[in-house]
Amino acid sequence: MSLDHKFFLLSRSENNPKKYLGIKSDVNLHDDLIRFMIDTLYWIPTKSSPGSEKMPFEGLDTYGITIIEYEGAKILFHIISAWINLFSFSPKKLRLTGSWTYYNEEEQLEDEGHYETLEFDRDQVITNLKALANYAQEASKGDYFILHIGI
Repeated sequence: MSLDHKFFLLSRSENNPKKYLGIKSDVNLHDDLIRFMIDTLYWIPTKSSPGSEKMPFEGLDTYGITIIEYEGAKILFHIISAWINLFSFSPKKLRLTGSWTYYNEEEQLEDEGHYETLEFDRDQVITNLKALANYAQEASKGDYFILHIGI
């Protein structure tokens, strides 16, 4: 199972986003990176698509389908641009602090755990974020929307 979130830029006339579930995307972000950025992604008005209905939502549906229309795309563009700017100052090997994890999952003693260290190639992350920012810029014009497919 892939731990990548996939993003597609689709025409507003597209009415079957589920057909993209098995298709490779040009813009992918690893789940660990998404989780690192998640608080800022909750600021984006989106729509969840559990069936044929689009339900108002905030942020990305981690395990499902999310639709980002023009209003949300405007906000996404600025948030992603800020992350690009911030990450551009990192060393080539981008190291981030991940979730708290336990050495022994069964006992979960408070003092026997640590924060995961996440490592990414900075240039690859920035390339993918720039592509997503470009999608957001196009979608903010109103003729397209962004389809996000969670892990």
